[in-house]
This record gives sequence, structure tokens and C-alpha cells, in this order.
Amino acid sequence: MAKSTCTTLILDLGDVLVNWSPGTQTAVPAKALKKMISSTIWSEYECGGLSEDCCYEKLGSAFGFSTTEIREAMEAARSSLQLDQTMYSAVCELKKAYSLRIFALSNMSVPDYAVVEKLFPDRTLFDGMFISGAVRMRKPDLRFFRHMLEQTQTVPQRAIFVDDKIDNVVSARSLGIKGLVCTNTLDTIRELLNALGDPVKRGKQFLHLNAKGFSSTTAEGDSFYENWSQLMILDITKDLNLVSLEKPARLWQFFIGKPLLSPSSDPDIKKFPADLDTTSVALTVVPTDPANAHSIMNEMLEYLSPDGLVLTYFDHTRPRLCPVVEVNILCLFALHNRLHDLQPALSWLHGILLHRAYLDGSRYYSSPDLFCYLLARLLRRSPPSPNSPPLYAQLLPLLITRLAERRGLAGDALSLAMRVVACNWNGIVNEVDLERLRALQMEDGGWEAGELYRYPSSGLPVGNRGVTTALAVQALEEAGSRAETPMRALQAEAPKPGLRAKTPRPAPRGRRSRRAITGSWVEAYDGYDGYKESVIGYATSVLMATLVSLFLILSFA
Repeated sequence: MAKSTCTTLILDLGDVLVNWSPGTQTAVPAKALKKMISSTIWSEYECGGLSEDCCYEKLGSAFGFSTTEIREAMEAARSSLQLDQTMYSAVCELKKAYSLRIFALSNMSVPDYAVVEKLFPDRTLFDGMFISGAVRMRKPDLRFFRHMLEQTQTVPQRAIFVDDKIDNVVSARSLGIKGLVCTNTLDTIRELLNALGDPVKRGKQFLHLNAKGFSSTTAEGDSFYENWSQLMILDITKDLNLVSLEKPARLWQFFIGKPLLSPSSDPDIKKFPADLDTTSVALTVVPTDPANAHSIMNEMLEYLSPDGLVLTYFDHTRPRLCPVVEVNILCLFALHNRLHDLQPALSWLHGILLHRAYLDGSRYYSSPDLFCYLLARLLRRSPPSPNSPPLYAQLLPLLITRLAERRGLAGDALSLAMRVVACNWNGIVNEVDLERLRALQMEDGGWEAGELYRYPSSGLPVGNRGVTTALAVQALEEAGSRAETPMRALQAEAPKPGLRAKTPRPAPRGRRSRRAITGSWVEAYDGYDGYKESVIGYATSVLMATLVSLFLILSFA
């Protein structure tokens, strides 16, 4: 992921760098004052079309206040102006870190600007000031933006504009400038860092700065260490220095040390029984003697349900089943060419994928994206071969169709990262979730934990920032170097963010674009374009997936 090419930062002043004190008391009520500064009279004043005295007289006549009352109110407001020290310091640091040119573009009268200018400790922060009262133009007029771009010789695509008014941001964006709406200081600083910095580099710095400190955290704030998340971080990063593992003599435990929120009434309980989930992940991540791995797999086959499905624990008194756990067990057996031992599990997972039984999560894992990600991991680690069971070969084209369906759906940073990685692995373009993921990067370079799993007894969500950040870095890094593959033929358009579909939805309607897919041009749609097109598009994806599946089956026959 390349560093931003932005060279120019354009800032509004009022409510971005400078704020009015909300507690200021004047003879003119705050509500009436707000109406005044939103009036055409004030707009004319800000453009230098009216003198200060003339403006106050017209406002008095229009709103029923005396000129003296309005003058006193405006002077009180000016005297309450304060510099946002946090934003100012951040802009100073960004200017130095990214060699930025900084310009102000503000709707402000000349008298008001004379007061504001004195608030800045270092006026050399700005490379230029464009004040509406001086240039006789104001936002959101496009000519004001064009004037600034021409005067500063700024390429719009290499500029960022920050303003608290959406109308002004829309105008900037229409000219090719990246626009950010300032709703609060900290969020805006985070957005600026994400727009300017290299997200992969920042993410990796976060991982290394917090190495071996990635505890898992419940929604209530309790932190603890467990092997499963540590193994996931290791699997993603391949960096043993980032994790803290408790290696067993044979079978792996989920928790490191005493379990948190143990369901047992015994306060002296030390460990849960060893589980097949953590053990399977460990044996696919940590170098293991093959003979030992086969011995453990043989032991796993002693823990089967009446349907022949592998249970979660090495404990017959806990007959738990989970599709995600089954995927991880299948991954272990596939790596050792033992898929024939798990035909019932393979059939079950195929049915879950075919009928979308994963959409509401499972007993331990609530995210449907985790199921799809781990299934993609299985197929990436052990691609179908001529010796694979025919049902195994059918998983890949079906998974590709399901991944395409999930693009643009609601999800936290973890879900988005898993979704993008799984799409990257299978040649599916997923720009919508990639952009959303990039925007969620935190100021420290990491991503929020999200929900990785949950306690089945209480439903308490648990997340791990290390897992989410490692996945996000992988998603961004792989997307930046993604190569064209034939599987991009299955690029079904993504539903709008926030929708959650259990069945295919109509394709979104909007502008049309052309995309090169497998050597020919086909039409893709960025928005809802009618039921007819959506049915044709979905049917095409299903048909292509079926053809790929038949081809693989016939090849392996």
C-alpha cells in the first residue's frame, strides 16, 4: 500500500481550528444569532459586500434587534474565540511529518479574521490564507475553490480539504479534492492520519510496538491471554516475536492459565479440557512432528457425534459442535491428506455453505465472515487436487459466490478485514470493504478489536486488537499487490452497506462502469439497476460457479 501522494492540506478556520465558546451570554439569544449568520445579509458581509456597520444595521432591521445589541453580541462572540490546541498541534505535526503545504480557506469577514489571526502561536504554519471577505468569494461556491487552486498551483487530487459544513465538502469533492467533514477533533485527526500515512506501515508499527502484549478483551473490559488468538496472529504474520504461547506436551488448551469467567463452580479450576479447535489451529501453524500430528488426529477421531462430526472438546461430557471448529479440524486433516477420514464433516460444511447456514454465526463464533475466512484459509492451504473428494472440489466455486454476496454488508473492522482477505485470496475485487477498513484505522495505527468470539453461556463478546490489526494489514497489503485472476469473473456487485441478506438481493442502482473480466468487457453496476439486471447478474455468477465446479470434478475423475 503506497504512501499518500497528498501535498496540500486546506483547512476551514471556524469550528475546525478555532471554536466559539458555547457559554457566551449576550442580549441576542444564541438561536437568533445562528439565524443571523446563516442569512444572506451575513453572506454578503463575509464576501466584503457590506461594511460592518451596514451589516449590523440590516441584521437589526431583519431580526428585530437594535444595532447596539447586535454589535455587543458579535463582539462578545469574537472575544470568546479559542484555538483548538489539539487540532493545531496535530496540524503542525502533520505539516512536518508529510512536508505539507497548509492553506486556510474560510468564510470570514476581514474584521473577524483580524481577531482570529492573533490566536495562532506560529503564523508561519500557513502557506497562504484565503478569506472570503478579502477575495469577495465564499464557500460553497466552486469559484472560490478554483481561485485557491489556481493561486496556489494545487493539483486537486493531491489535496485534502477539512470543513465542518457538508455543503462545502461536497463542492471540494466535486473538483477532485479529498474532502473530510470535521465532526470532532479526534476523529478528524484520525481521518487525516489515515488519508496521509501508509496504513500498512502504521499497522506493522503498532504490531511491533505491542509485541507479546495482545491480550484478548471482553466487552466489559476484562483482559486475559489465550492460545487461540495468539495462534491466529502467528498464522497471519508468521512472526513468533509478536505472540505469547503456552505450548503443551501434546494437546492444546484454549486458555493460558486459569480460564476467565469459568462456568465451573469450583474456584480452584485451573483449565478447561483440551479442545480440538485450538489443537487443530496449532498443528497447522506451529511446526509439528508428522508422527505426533497423525497420532493426535487419530485421537480426534475418537470424539465423534452420532452423525460422524468431530466434537469441540477432548471430553465426551461436553458434546459440543461448531461449524467453525469443524473447518479448522478439516484444515488439519487436509494438510495431512486425510480428508477421507472426515467425509461427514465435509458434507456438513458443504451444506452449511450451500444453504447459507452460517449467516447467524455459531455457538462460539458470531461472525459469518469468520466462517468464510477460515474456509478460504482451508482451501488456500490445501487446494483441491485430483485425489480430493469431489465434494471438496465443489467448495471453492461455491465459496467464491458466497464471498461476492457479502461485499458491502455491515461489519466491524475484524469482519471487514476477514472479508477482504478472503476475497483477495480468491481474486474477487472488494474495494467497498477495503475503503471502509482503511477508514477505521485508529490514531495509534491499529484497529479496534471487534468481536472475535463469544462466551456461549453469557454471550459476552471477546476481541483481540492484535488479530484484527494483523488481518487488516494483510488485507491492505495483499490488495495493493493483487494480481488479475480468472476468478474475477464472479464479481457480483455488493449490496449497500448496512444490508444483511440471507438470499441474493437485487444489484445496486447507480452509474455504470466498465471492467475488464477474463479478457472481455462486461457491464458492472455500482447501484440498484433493476430487478431484471440483478437476476441476470446473479444467474451468471451461479452458472459460472457451477461450470467451474463441473470442470474440477471431471478433471479429478
